[in-house]
Amino acid sequence: MRLMKKLGLAALVAIPASTVNAGLLEVLRDNGSINAEQYSELASQKAAKKAKASEVKLVGRFYADFAHYQDDKTPLASGAELRTARLEAKGKYKDNWKFKAQFGLDNDGTTSRYIWLGYQFDNSILKAGRLSHASGISNFSSSRYITFMERAMPVTAFAGDFQQGLEYNWWNDNSGLQVSALLDSGKPAGSSTTTIDITDPNGNGLADDGTVSTSSTDSSADEKFGINARYSFAPILSESNTLHLGLWTRYINPPSGKVKVRSRPESHVTDTRLISTSISNVDGVNTSGVEVAWIGGPLSFQAEYQNQDISTTTGTDVTLNGYYVTGSYFLTGHTRNYDVGSGTIGRTKLNGEGAVELAIRYSELDLSEGSGGIGNNVTLGVNWWPRKNIKLAFNQIFAEVDQAGTAADEDIGISQVRAQIDF
Repeated sequence: MRLMKKLGLAALVAIPASTVNAGLLEVLRDNGSINAEQYSELASQKAAKKAKASEVKLVGRFYADFAHYQDDKTPLASGAELRTARLEAKGKYKDNWKFKAQFGLDNDGTTSRYIWLGYQFDNSILKAGRLSHASGISNFSSSRYITFMERAMPVTAFAGDFQQGLEYNWWNDNSGLQVSALLDSGKPAGSSTTTIDITDPNGNGLADDGTVSTSSTDSSADEKFGINARYSFAPILSESNTLHLGLWTRYINPPSGKVKVRSRPESHVTDTRLISTSISNVDGVNTSGVEVAWIGGPLSFQAEYQNQDISTTTGTDVTLNGYYVTGSYFLTGHTRNYDVGSGTIGRTKLNGEGAVELAIRYSELDLSEGSGGIGNNVTLGVNWWPRKNIKLAFNQIFAEVDQAGTAADEDIGISQVRAQIDF
């Protein structure tokens, strides 16, 4: 009998506490198969497992920037700003249900960003809520981990916005796929005409009629889905040598019938866009990109090419494009961290030591077919991480803009610094 009890207890210990029914524990305790101390320990393990199955984590980030502009023709106001202040609650419920709610407290007020609920399978997750299109390794990577203070001009010009809809993410050991269908909430302008009777406007005893045309949002127009897909693949994947390849595409038919493409000179303190175009009578917009990144220990390279084809109802189609090339090197021997499932850059692992990184980037944005000119930037960067969640950055930017038509070209210099912390 004593041997049977020992065998029963050994079998019970071998079973994870989460799978043991509380009633079964009580029966075993009452039958003497386990003593009070063993019952208490197993019950505590089960309670801890149940509590861990549901969790909520509060995280945040704060970036403070200062920029000095050596402007040319267009005045650019030097100064400082709280570039980013975000709070985020994320977590899980019963292992499979995931959620995230992120709010930005930037200069333009409080804005909602990611707000979604998702159900996770073995190697995929389906999300519904407020999401963003996956459009390239730079845009899809968190701003906490990108190399420079701001993303390159073509990335910001062609990136999708936060919108409501569905997203499906799938991954395996060396690749990842993101597919989304998000609503474009832009509304076309409606118009109305009002007739106004004007009696004797000229003092000559004759009546006249005047008309006033006003425009407003057409609330009866349907919102339309934008479809986005991105696939990333790492044919080489190791701690010392990683090669990332990716491509993505997005199609939208904006209900407003208008598309505005513009970009700051890779500095956010100024609100001035030196390169910009606006296109009307738009029938459809197809944006796509190819991406490559290589990480070999402290040395890494990253590049993207992005293209946007805009079709119009007038038959005059427009093609816009841009690209960037980045190289970086850690003087301290550290390396960039790569997440294969999402095809993005993650947090740099410090291993107890601070990290220093030198970087250079060339970028170009061509909006000439839309009469928006061509911009190109060379950026030199220095990053220092005294701790894994604290970053101090310096960027020196040399920017040139070839304006369309008779507008004066620009040749400017930008010096900017950032203090960044996340938790």
